[in-house]
Amino acid sequence: DNIMSILNKNKSDLPDNLHDLIKYLDKTYPNRTSQPSDSLAEIMYTSGQRSIIDFLKQKLNDQEV
Repeated sequence: DNIMSILNKNKSDLPDNLHDLIKYLDKTYPNRTSQPSDSLAEIMYTSGQRSIIDFLKQKLNDQEV
């Protein structure tokens, strides 16, 4: 799965609120440890995915506090 596949889904397939969207993204793009066989491009790509999820989690946490 990549970001384009998410964007191409019907809107009804995506969660309606930020909390559920974060859970959906977290499940779709789990935090994983890079492997020695991963290319630098793969490591940077997955890091970017996770940094967005972590950013959204922090924003949600800030709103709840």
